[in-house]
Parts: sequence; structure tokens; C-alpha cells
Amino acid sequence: MWTTSEGCASEQQAIFDAETRRRGGRRGEELREKRLMHGLAPYTATGGSNAEPAEDSARDAAIGGAAGLQRNVHHCANPQLTPRVSASSALEPGGEETLDLSFSPRLSVSASKWKLTHSHRIRGSEYGRGSRGSALLAVLWLSAALAAIAFSLSSTVRGETERTSTEVDGLRSYYLAAGAIERASLELLWSVNTPDKRRIPQGSTAVNYNFPSGVARVEIIPEAAKLDVNKVLPEESYRLIVALGIEPQRAQEITLGIVDWRSPLAQGGSAIDEYYLSLTPSFRARHASIEEIEELLLVKGVTPDIFYGTYVPIPDAELGGGPRLAPRTGLADCLSVFGSVQQVDANTAAPAVLAAIGLAPFAIQALVERRRNAPFTQPQLNDFLQSLGVGSNRLRVEGHSIVTMRATARLRLANGQLSDLRRTVGAQVKYMPEGYDSPIHILRWYDTAWSN
Repeated sequence: MWTTSEGCASEQQAIFDAETRRRGGRRGEELREKRLMHGLAPYTATGGSNAEPAEDSARDAAIGGAAGLQRNVHHCANPQLTPRVSASSALEPGGEETLDLSFSPRLSVSASKWKLTHSHRIRGSEYGRGSRGSALLAVLWLSAALAAIAFSLSSTVRGETERTSTEVDGLRSYYLAAGAIERASLELLWSVNTPDKRRIPQGSTAVNYNFPSGVARVEIIPEAAKLDVNKVLPEESYRLIVALGIEPQRAQEITLGIVDWRSPLAQGGSAIDEYYLSLTPSFRARHASIEEIEELLLVKGVTPDIFYGTYVPIPDAELGGGPRLAPRTGLADCLSVFGSVQQVDANTAAPAVLAAIGLAPFAIQALVERRRNAPFTQPQLNDFLQSLGVGSNRLRVEGHSIVTMRATARLRLANGQLSDLRRTVGAQVKYMPEGYDSPIHILRWYDTAWSN
């Protein structure tokens, strides 16, 4: 509490009475209310306090902060002096009158700078609204950024999940196809050893398997259905390549390249060797027997489409003469290092191979249509050729110990339907005669093969 004397209180009351008379009755009431609001009520004429100046200063600072005012509190060095409190009557915005109040002799309070800053409050509230708007905008941008990050992350996770699922399905399809090849190789062996209990019919070119986890189709292509790449005649090679749909000039270039590759190096080299040396990277022709059929990919004029086969557009009557894609056989299905030199298998030889051995086009078409219904036996083949008036001694049935098997597998989905994913693997299998440790030898294995 502030210590005041009766004189101070009377003087203070007189000053306020003067202010009240000057401003009017109602105005004076407002001043009294504001006086009470600013902490002047506790200072009575009879009241007293022994508070120290530091306590008075703290009390003034608290009262001034609560009212939104600014005060300057000064301690008097001489306690005998009667301090004056100069208070601006600007309790209303824009007021200019001053109010002199006498308080404790220990304390001089200059209240001349008390000011109720309504305009500051308005500006503060506007600033607060602006701050809240900026904060809201920042939160919205942050939310949008987090949403974009979440969307990108979800897309990435979904893509990786689908990719992983596809990889898993591909791996399962691979083992399903590999198991189909092993089963087909065993069943073919049992069919040869026990003809009365054949698992695979004689002359079959394909066999279908239905497993609990999916299905697989195994193609059986005897090497006897192909021509020996190291011993085939140049004219037969040319007819073969032309029958595959290659232009005659390109076919002649490929034929010369195959002959040059497998022939011993002549003295002085050859023009084709200069072509190989001009490539990047450069290499030399083998000039020896071809050991792997994939060497044909290095021969001048041979492309992957010519070697492996491709799809070509052909006219289709069912489409009103419009084109449709049809498979075209490649050199890999017509030539082999284990191929036949004289007779080829009539049930599995490609039409291009039949054309290479000199069979007429009408005979080729009739033979292909006939074997689609059922495979030939040797007596049936002889009768068929005689009916066509074709006496060819280049055809036979079976008589081979090396076959190429290609298995294409599709998984069975949870709903019972087959997956669109297909996986094809291949193997070159040789059946050994009695006396060997194993009747089946795998000569080549293809983790990735191509099939129609």
C-alpha cells in the first residue's frame, strides 16, 4: 500500500473535483471509474503503508502493465521532498490535460506518459489476424507438401510391390517350366523303353501338362528335323533362307557368309574377313566347323530377327484382306550342329527345311496340313508321298537321339484363371545308349527361350 497524508488526499480529491466540474457530471463519473481502474482507489486519506520504494515500484509496474499503460517510476533521493505525480489525463485517446497528484514522499511517479492506446489495440488485433492468416497459409502449404510426399511414396511402394510380385511370379513360372522339361524328358525315355506303355504318343511334337500351380506346354523338336549347319550344301542353304522370307540378295549374302565361316582360311584371307575387321569391336571368322549355332549371329547379313524368328504381317481373308501378324521361323529352328545330313523328320521339320531339301510347295502345304491332324508313322508317310506323286528319300519318322525341348509355363491364380505372364525355358537333351551312367544328358540349357 502507498503511504499518503490527509493533505495529499485532500489535494488529490480537489484536483479530481475540479476535473469533474470542468468536464461535466457524467464525464467526472467516467474519470472516477478510470481512476479506480488504474489503481487510485486504494489511496485514501487515512490509509497508510510502510512499503519500501522497491515494493511501490513493483506495484506500480504491475498496475501499469495490467492497464496497458506505460509508467516511469523514480525514487526520490530526499525523502523530505513531496513528490508530484504528473499524470496525463489522456486516459482517453488524444487527451492533452495533465493531472498532478501528490503521493508518498518516498516515491515520485511520473504518469505523464500513461496512455490508453486504443489504436495500438486495433493495430495489434489486425496484426494478430494477419499472423493467424500467415500461419494458416503455412500450415496449408505444409499439408500440401506432406500430401505430395505421401502420394509419391505410396506410388513408389505400389510400383515396387507390383514389380516384386511380377518377379516372384516369373521365378515360379521358371521352375514350373523347368519341371515340365524334366518330366517330358523322362516320359519320352519311358515311351521308348516301353513302347506298349507310352506316356507320349509316337511322333508327338508337343505335350501339355496340368499342374496344381499352373499349366505348361512342352515342344519337342528333334535335331533330326534340322539340317546340319556344317554340312548343308550352299544351294540348300540358299533355298532355306529364301523360304524364310528373306530377299534373294540378302539370302545369297548370308549363304556366302556361312560357307566362309566354316571353311578353312584361304591364303591371303577373304573379303568377308575385311568386313569383320572393320567392325567395332573387330573379330575374325572362325574358318572352322561351327561349334555353337549362336555363332551364326556373327555371320555377315544375319540379324537377331533372322536367327531367332519374328512376326510378319500377312493378308488374312477373315479380316477382309487386312494384315495380321504371323510367326516366321528363324535359322535356329532350321539349322543345328547336331542336325541331319540326309533325311529329316517329317513330323517336326519346318516348312523352310522341307523347301530346302527340294520338296515342292504344294507337297509342303499338304504334308503340313496332314500332320496337324495326327503324326505320321513310317508306313503312313510312304503312302502319303506316293499319293502326291513325290518320291522323296529325304524324309523319315523319328530315328533321333537328340531333341530340343521348349517349355512355356503359366501360373494359376487364386481365382482359378491363368496368369498373363509366360516364362519359356529350353534344353537340348541327348539320350544315351546302354552302358552310360545316366541315360539322359543335358547338352544345353536355356534359361530364357523364345516360343510362339
